[in-house]
Amino acid sequence: MLTIFTTKEADTGADSPSIDRFDDSIIFDVVEEDPPPDKRPEAPKTTVKPSIPPGNLLIINSPAPSSRDELPKAIFATELQYGAGNLTYKNDPAKDFFEIYETLNDGTKKIRLMPRSLFVKNGTNFVPKNQTFTNRLWGYSRKLECLNLTIPRNSSERYLELADLVWLQYVRDMVFGYNSVPFLLGGTLLGWLRECSLIPHTMDLDFAIFEEDFPFQMVPDQLKRPQPGFRLWRILGKPGDSYELTFAVTTKKLTFGLDVFTVYRDRLHNLNYVTMVIEDQGVIGKYRSEYPSFEADFCTAELLGMVFHVPCKPELILEADYGKEWRKDVSSVGYYPTLSKNVKPNGSFNASEKANVMQYY
Repeated sequence: MLTIFTTKEADTGADSPSIDRFDDSIIFDVVEEDPPPDKRPEAPKTTVKPSIPPGNLLIINSPAPSSRDELPKAIFATELQYGAGNLTYKNDPAKDFFEIYETLNDGTKKIRLMPRSLFVKNGTNFVPKNQTFTNRLWGYSRKLECLNLTIPRNSSERYLELADLVWLQYVRDMVFGYNSVPFLLGGTLLGWLRECSLIPHTMDLDFAIFEEDFPFQMVPDQLKRPQPGFRLWRILGKPGDSYELTFAVTTKKLTFGLDVFTVYRDRLHNLNYVTMVIEDQGVIGKYRSEYPSFEADFCTAELLGMVFHVPCKPELILEADYGKEWRKDVSSVGYYPTLSKNVKPNGSFNASEKANVMQYY
């Protein structure tokens, strides 16, 4: 077993383990011996909260298990200090996440997914690049299962290739770099929950970020550093009002949009909403899609070997968007955003604001 030192312990004196810096992360030297049994804290009698207290560090120990049936051990500072129970993990190189199996002291079992991109390998350990943000995502890491329904269709031809999902992964990690949390919405959320895949006829990919978490600095950064096949194409609305980004992704087959919506809160009516800007006959209309309030209650979802965050009650979000029959397929051809069940007019921008609320690059 490895002894993990917390930040507080590491700063106590000359006998503390040495600390190396890697960007924003703190990498700890580890002592390869068990602590004396009488020094181990007693496990609490109540269930441990599903988050890592500030100042603690997740370290995943990577050496091969001693037997084929034994899973490697995921070790937390909280395990030593707070008795977080038994943690094991699976590191499948074909997937972009650690799958962590947690058994709490009351016998409760959970599966958690943590993006591998959050970690850097240090010797035999994977250590967080940013400890605080990793701690935050641990609280959002509980895995949800998709339904994997068989959907009858006349054609199985795909508009987007399954490999195109790698661009959603790219944007996910880009947003992570600003310590923000993107999550699936719209047709991408529907495809995951209903079919465990992308809907064959879907024409774009959809992310959303809460307004207070939105990385607005990402916009000038992306304008300065466009990537081959990927660029910021459009900004609609303005911060605080109907803000939406669209990235253009160009593959060998086609160019498609990857939308990043802003989720706002309406505390008066206890709901969340996403806004859209649509110009029609010279009128710059604003619309809002309303959802039951879900605050920042996120879980994780596996989609084609990649991990993404999703609302923990995705059925409520999909029912708001598509109605109670969301399990039935509706063609994306001719589907317009204002056809969604929950879309309402939300005012308009003045024509004089067009240059600032409909920006194309």
